[in-house]
Amino acid sequence: RAIRASLKYGVHKLLILGTGDWNDGIDYVGKENRGESVFNSMLCYKVLIEFSKFCPSDLKEELQKIAFELKSSINLHAWEEDRYKRIFTDDGRWLGSKRSETLQIDLLVQAFAVISGVAEGERAIICLESASKLVDKETGIIKLLSPCQTRKDYLGYISDYPQGIRENGGQYTHATIWYLIALCMVGKQDYAYELFCMINPVEKCANMENNKRYMGEPYVLSGDVYSNLDNKGRMGWSWYTGSAGWAYKLAMEYFFGIKKRGEYLYFEPALPKKLDSSRVTYKFGSVRYEIEYRFALTNKILLDGERVEKVKLEDNVDRSVIVEIGM
Repeated sequence: RAIRASLKYGVHKLLILGTGDWNDGIDYVGKENRGESVFNSMLCYKVLIEFSKFCPSDLKEELQKIAFELKSSINLHAWEEDRYKRIFTDDGRWLGSKRSETLQIDLLVQAFAVISGVAEGERAIICLESASKLVDKETGIIKLLSPCQTRKDYLGYISDYPQGIRENGGQYTHATIWYLIALCMVGKQDYAYELFCMINPVEKCANMENNKRYMGEPYVLSGDVYSNLDNKGRMGWSWYTGSAGWAYKLAMEYFFGIKKRGEYLYFEPALPKKLDSSRVTYKFGSVRYEIEYRFALTNKILLDGERVEKVKLEDNVDRSVIVEIGM
């Protein structure tokens, strides 16, 4: 019922924006319910595909048909040369387009195009490369969008923020982590790890000068970091558990590829080369699984020296796991 309630379409057969999607700061340009959200459509596609796996065959077929049509609409109407556009407004403009007078590129939809499976093959690579324009190595951030918004073309309360503050052209860490996950999914984990080190507060606080600029704790993630000229590199909200949770997922489930399914551990790593010979301690009950990663000729998992396809979790004695990754 929740899925069916969300299936409200606009003229491009994309889902209605209303007064906000994930970025509810863009809460004005869709209030007449004519605007369409590319992100909502991508997220819905992902939900339809994943949820359909648990449905009886007739409902599964129906949901997958809706998903296929939604994916087709996204790729037909929202793709533009080297990027996915972000929003179609009530008054008939595309935002997130290189032809837009305001928002020209958005990190969120480039990342979610890959995460959702909407973008495939070369198109997935291209949209992530376009998003690299939002990487600001001098400031040590990855911007949510560009250029910054002004009240001249009012999109919602995002336009009320000073330029480079929070969603308005600063780093919004949720979307940044999603971008890094998407990079891992297309085999660019070395670049993802380089960027992760750049945004990591531990690294930002490693010397006094950077710490003075960042003005946050080294042991927690902040939800946003500013690109504003007067506050470049300063963190916004710290202790941001949502961003921290996604960063943990990036490290554990993508870099190290540890995925618990039922009573087994599976390993599907996208290990950056700089993490060769890394060790992870995984605790299950009173047992410690000492996991070592190393590059080798072929993929192989060794449990206490014996080759296995997966590791069964048992609460009896400490175990040693070696994950070899074929080069």
